[in-house]
Amino acid sequence: MRHIITVGAGQAGVRVVTKLRESGFDGRITLFEKDLNVPNQKKITAADCLDEDSDSANSDAVSDEFFTDRQIDLRLGECVDAVDPLAKTVSTGSQKLNYDELVLATGARPVPLPIQSSNELEGIYTVKELGDIERFSARFVRGNHVTIVGGGLLGLEIAAIAAQRGLRVTLVEQAERVAHNVVTTEISSYLRDLHIRHHVEIMEELSVSQVIGKNRIIGTTLRA
Repeated sequence: MRHIITVGAGQAGVRVVTKLRESGFDGRITLFEKDLNVPNQKKITAADCLDEDSDSANSDAVSDEFFTDRQIDLRLGECVDAVDPLAKTVSTGSQKLNYDELVLATGARPVPLPIQSSNELEGIYTVKELGDIERFSARFVRGNHVTIVGGGLLGLEIAAIAAQRGLRVTLVEQAERVAHNVVTTEISSYLRDLHIRHHVEIMEELSVSQVIGKNRIIGTTLRA
C-alpha cells in the first residue's frame, strides 16, 4: 500500500490530504501537526485581524471526524525531527516511518532583524500567525508612526490598512521593488504607486541596520 506523509496541517496540508481522497487515492495518508489542534482553516487576512468588528477568533478548525471519515491518520502534537530522502523515511521522536511521497506544508518563517537589541525592545513585532497581528492591532491608531520591514503582499496589506487608519507609514524593502518575488514588474510598480498615492512612504533597496530606543523602539537606522 502506498503511503503519503504530509507535514503541517494548515490550509495547504489539509487541502492536500483532502484532495488526495477526493481524487481516489486509497493508500495510507499520515498528517503531522506539531500543535495540539488543527490550525484555523478559515481564510483570514491582515485586514480581518485589524478590523475591530471582525471575529477572527471564530475558528473554522476541522473536526477529528473529518479525518477519521477519510481514513487520514492525524498525528497532533508530533514533530517530524528528520527526513531521509534517500531512504524515504521521516523520524518523529523514537519512531521512524517509511513513505512513498512526502509533502512539506509547514508554511513560511519570517526573517528576524539581524540586530540583537531588536529582541529586547517593546514595540517590535514579528508577523507569522494571526495572534501576532492581534498583539499590535491596539496601536493602530491615528497619528502613530509604523515602520514595516518587508514589502511583500502581507507588508503591503498592513501598510494599506495603517494608512487608511491615519497612521504615518514607512515601508522598507531590501529588494529593488516591492513584492518582487510574487508579481511582475508592472504589477509591482502599480502597487508601489498606489500605496504612495495613499501616503505610504516606500523605501526600496534599504535594510534596517540599527534600532533606536531604550525600553521601547523610537526609530531605526537604514542602510543600502
